[in-house]
Amino acid sequence: GTYVGIDEINRQQLAFTVSPNPTSGDARISFNNPDNAGVEVHILNMMGQNVMTVNRDELPSGNYEFSISTSQLAKGIYFVQIIAGEV
Repeated sequence: GTYVGIDEINRQQLAFTVSPNPTSGDARISFNNPDNAGVEVHILNMMGQNVMTVNRDELPSGNYEFSISTSQLAKGIYFVQIIAGEV
C-alpha cells in the first residue's frame, strides 16, 4: 500500500493532531479553533505546493475534525497547513 506521513507542526497552539500518522488510507485532522475565524486547511507536498484543500470556511470557535482520503496522493511526506484568520 501507499504510506503517507503528515508532519505535525504547531500542535500545542491549535491542539492539532493527525492520525494515523503515517497512513495508507484515511487520515483525521483534528484541531481547536480558539476564535471565530476563517480557517483554511491544506495538504502540501515537499515542494510546498498545495495538493489538497480540506477546508476554506468561516468556523466558530471550537474543536474540529476533518477526514481525508490519501489514496490519490503519491507515496511521500506531506505537510498540513492550517491558516486561521481572514480567508
